[in-house]
Amino acid sequence: MTRIGVILVVVALALTACDESRETGATTEIGTSSAEPDARTVAVYSAIVRQLVLEDHTFGEAESPFERVFVNVHIDVDPDADPQTGERLTAEEQAAILHELGDLPRVEFVEDPDSVIVGKKGCPHVRGNGVLITLGPISGGSERVTVPNDMFFACLGGQWLTYVVESSDEGWKVVGTRGPIGIS
Repeated sequence: MTRIGVILVVVALALTACDESRETGATTEIGTSSAEPDARTVAVYSAIVRQLVLEDHTFGEAESPFERVFVNVHIDVDPDADPQTGERLTAEEQAAILHELGDLPRVEFVEDPDSVIVGKKGCPHVRGNGVLITLGPISGGSERVTVPNDMFFACLGGQWLTYVVESSDEGWKVVGTRGPIGIS
C-alpha cells in the first residue's frame, strides 16, 4: 500500500470514529465528564459550609459577617499536606455544592488557598470580607459521619473542629462536634 493509501485509510477511520461518537453522544473533550457527583459527599459538605457560614462563624448571635465564601477544593485540613497528591472535590461535586448553597453569600472554590489571603505583612485576612473553608475527609457510615474542617477569615480569626453530621428526613445536618475545638 502506498503512503497516500495509508493516510486515506487513517483519515477514513478517524472520520468513522467521529461519526460514531456523534451518534452515541460520547465526547472526547478534555476536562469534561459525565460522572454524577456523589450525593452524600455533596449533602454532607454543603451542610458543613452552611453551618460554618450561618451558625458557627465565631461572632456569637450576630448575623454572619461573611460576604464571600471560599472553599478549598483539596480535601485535607493538614496544612503540610501536598495539595497535588491528596483527595479533591470533583468538578461535578463543586457544581452540585454551589447549587445547594445558592442562598449563601457568593461561594467560590479555590485551588490555592493562599490566593485569597491578603495583608500578609500586617493582619492577614481573606479578601472581600470573606472566609476560607477547608474540608477534611468524610469518615463514617451511611447515617452518621464525622468531618474535620477549618475556617479562617482574619488575623487570628479562625476555627478548627470536627463536626458530627447525621442524615435525617430533612437531609444531612450538623448535630455536634467530636474531639478538640480550636478557636482563635
